[in-house]
Amino acid sequence: MKMKIKGWKVQIPIKDEQGRPTDKYTLAEENLIMLLKYLISAQPMEQLPGGFKNFTVFSKVAQELELAEKKGELNMTPETHTFLKLIIDKNIPSTWGMNADVSSAITEFMTIDEVSK
Repeated sequence: MKMKIKGWKVQIPIKDEQGRPTDKYTLAEENLIMLLKYLISAQPMEQLPGGFKNFTVFSKVAQELELAEKKGELNMTPETHTFLKLIIDKNIPSTWGMNADVSSAITEFMTIDEVSK
């Protein structure tokens, strides 16, 4: 399964010396790969699946995400796609749905197998 990686810009508040947000912003680039990496890394270890089979899946996911960053296209096996869908389904913050770019990228990822049939 292949998916072109689209990026978008987000406004990040600039903080003052005390760490409080100011009324100034800087722009940062985000994309689906960054979201997937965040969702995986933000999970407590005890909530992530263990065992050798999942170890090999994690290894494949890492390779696929690294290649996607370089090529701008995510090429997944059905196994890694299913694995990432489970991570998203269980762990995505519902408030991310308020961002149209994030919502579009996640929806496309979650339905890619339906589109490619």
